[in-house]
Amino acid sequence: MTEPTQNRLDRHKILFQYMTALEHNDFGTVADILEKAAGDVALESMILDVNAALVDETQSNHAPLPADINEQSDIDTNTLASTLDEQFMVTPQHVTHRFRFPSPTLTIAAMLALIFSVMLVLNTVVSRNIITGVFRTKADRQFEAFERFIAEAWNSGDTTVLNAVLTDDSLYHDGILNAGDVTGVEDVGLLITNLRAAMPDLSLQIEEATIEDDVLTAQVLLTGTQSAPLALLDGRVLPATGKSVRLPLTLTGQFDNRKLAEMTTVATDGADLIRTLGFITPETAGDIRELSIFGGYGAITDMAWSPDGNSLVLSSFNGTVWQFDANNLEDSPRLLGSYLQTAMSLSFSPDGLVVASVGFIAAPNSLQRTVRSIRLWDIETGELVHELDGRNISQLVYSSDGRAMVGNNDFGTTARVFDVTTGEELALLVGHDDFIKTIATSSVQDVIATGSMDTTIRVWSATNGVEVTTLHEHDSPVESVAFSPNSTLIASGDADGVVRLWDWNRITGQRSFQLGTHEGGVTEVLFSPDGRYLASAGKDDIVRLWRVDTGLLETEFVGHSDDVIHIAFNPDGTRLASIGKDEVLRLWDVQSQTQYSAIPIVVGHGAVHSIDISPDGLLLASVGADMDVRLWDSTNGQLRTILAGNSGALWGVRFSPDGRFLVAVGIDSSARLWDVVTGEVVTIFPTGTGPRLPFEPSFSPDGRLVALPVRSGDVPRRVWEVATGDAVMDLTGHDGVWHEAAFSPDGTLIATSGSDGTIRLRDTATGVEQQQFDTDAASTLAVIFHPSGEILAASDSVGVIHLWNVTTGETIMQLQAHGDWVQTFAFSPDGTVLVTGGGTQNTHNLISADSTIKFWDVATGALLRTIDGHLLPINKVVFSPDGTRVYSASTDGTIRVWGLTANDTSNTEETNED
Repeated sequence: MTEPTQNRLDRHKILFQYMTALEHNDFGTVADILEKAAGDVALESMILDVNAALVDETQSNHAPLPADINEQSDIDTNTLASTLDEQFMVTPQHVTHRFRFPSPTLTIAAMLALIFSVMLVLNTVVSRNIITGVFRTKADRQFEAFERFIAEAWNSGDTTVLNAVLTDDSLYHDGILNAGDVTGVEDVGLLITNLRAAMPDLSLQIEEATIEDDVLTAQVLLTGTQSAPLALLDGRVLPATGKSVRLPLTLTGQFDNRKLAEMTTVATDGADLIRTLGFITPETAGDIRELSIFGGYGAITDMAWSPDGNSLVLSSFNGTVWQFDANNLEDSPRLLGSYLQTAMSLSFSPDGLVVASVGFIAAPNSLQRTVRSIRLWDIETGELVHELDGRNISQLVYSSDGRAMVGNNDFGTTARVFDVTTGEELALLVGHDDFIKTIATSSVQDVIATGSMDTTIRVWSATNGVEVTTLHEHDSPVESVAFSPNSTLIASGDADGVVRLWDWNRITGQRSFQLGTHEGGVTEVLFSPDGRYLASAGKDDIVRLWRVDTGLLETEFVGHSDDVIHIAFNPDGTRLASIGKDEVLRLWDVQSQTQYSAIPIVVGHGAVHSIDISPDGLLLASVGADMDVRLWDSTNGQLRTILAGNSGALWGVRFSPDGRFLVAVGIDSSARLWDVVTGEVVTIFPTGTGPRLPFEPSFSPDGRLVALPVRSGDVPRRVWEVATGDAVMDLTGHDGVWHEAAFSPDGTLIATSGSDGTIRLRDTATGVEQQQFDTDAASTLAVIFHPSGEILAASDSVGVIHLWNVTTGETIMQLQAHGDWVQTFAFSPDGTVLVTGGGTQNTHNLISADSTIKFWDVATGALLRTIDGHLLPINKVVFSPDGTRVYSASTDGTIRVWGLTANDTSNTEETNED
């Protein structure tokens, strides 16, 4: 039998009185209500739900009962009672902030004890002001993230994202509309327009989400007050009533190409969907992977074209090795791997299956100059298949049979032949009087040619290392040597710019002739695969093509604006690639003798000192060891523009809250404010002279003010007005230099870190110091507010992250995040995850520095994930605005992107959680 409507409404009125009494600490009324509730199982259950919600420290989903409910005579009371019942009912389709106790009944004494215990817990929570969400359940966080996602799509009004149909044929309008007045809605654009126009306070509540047959379906409830006429799809217009509307909808669609086809049925709490949509939460942090890497390729040190013609591999000064699709060089390359420092040389195996590289894996020092590694990469999979001790090799070449390699000794006059598999030395080439600069192997004979600083070329037996002949004609160091395809000729180029051809196999080994010269010196010589041409590159910015049979100049390829450093023929000899210091990779058509294409090679900063992402998430700004600000497409890593004009390295960068401006801080005693749209400098702020300080600027939330770190005491520590460029506040108080500043989310407070190990909190309007937070460290470094504004966090010089209650000053938590100083950390947008980056203040021992990235659960302080990826210290970490990505910048010259991958729910990488 259906319970009378009035009884149900009376129960909700009592519950409303109970909640009001709790709010005002009226425990006498609380006790009276509990006494009246005795025996009413339904009411007792609803009270227990309220208590549980309070313990959960979450905002209740319960709509307050109108205070004048008894005066509203025109309310559809049955509908109202049903609505209120539904709001307090726990179902499998509705994730709430509540949970039920095992027994639905308690004695009055037990209930009172529970209430007072709840208040005690709440007082403790308030006194410590632990962050919002500490007591929230996993389902709460996941569902809220999902709700935000759908709500953003709905609020955008993008009809390409969502379709909507009514879940039934009724629209409840305080009894004004009858069932059937509004039926299935298919024109979502019209629906959204009409509803927004009529109900400005329109809100959306997600009740259930599933994915079947590649289609996401969400059951939602729209509620709002009809403060304007409501247009129905059949042409009728309902006058404004000022009363509430309840509209159940089914939303369907594919959200922003999120690969719904790869998803499976979503659990009611949205956990699987949150994982697939990529939100980084404490529950998904264990599945974080490196998604991409960009920031520039570094100055190119070598280039090799694969024997099958499909790949062009480049090594760089910053230690990276990149594989380009030779048939489409404009596509983003694949990173094969990276070294600590320069990757110096490349060589393909004769069968083209493997490319070898050599580079630094440890920093030079006085006792052991270098530690280098030879790495063999599978060209198809990109995997590292083998690694050998690189000793002091800087030049590396495969033998003709692919079973051995030849490498020079960077600090001596010898070269060695060694087994590719074992690294065993097979022969030692001894005879030069100075360093060996270049090596070539014959493709048809077991011989090796080496060119030296001693101006000679020597030919050796690859089998036993015996010298076959010495070629004397150059008057300057030999920079490059090459065998012709049939190995009857050797080409060479020297530092004076002379290009020579040698008939080295004659008994005397002396027959040679000079083809020509490059002004400034020769950088490389190379025969075409058919032996018809010899290409030479030089410091005169020119690539020359010579006829081998006549020795005459065939053509000149002109286009580079700086030294041409490397050249490579494709296997059929129809194209020639060249790369220069002008950071452009050019392809030349050998037959037509014209330029085929020119691809800019983004060198990058070298060390990347700082990054920031624009508020819309589309641009990523970076600064580093060079003098430029670079703006990248954050989705694909493509360089969008370069802001030049500084006269030294840059150490900090930050977008304004509206994304229109960015400020970059440099070692040239200034900070420049750039207009992102025009690329023009708007204002130059002074920051003083002295040692560089790798700290960040900070904008106020309204974009009106900017706080800038200073380099010494000769410039006041100031906050500046962006519009006028005027100083509006001097920040004093630290015993030494203040490092960074952070504004609270509401802009009323500004916190500063400093070289005295403290954090100072000031009133933004007056500049008056309100509070001081102390640490045991010599210096505090990065400082930020939690998104809630209730917590202040700072890192220090001994690797600790401190979290304080802003109101009380009490320490909430201390995380020993890293072993050395932590220069950077960031909260996720929802405040549930903290990411930290390892760093060091010992710039002379970077190799031993902590270069890990760690993810922490803010509520518990638990370490969720440790990631090794960067080779050198982390200088900056930032979350994307939607919380699906983390970007990190390092001294190793790379910017890396971290996030979740579709359908990746298992952590296959080893996690270090010491």
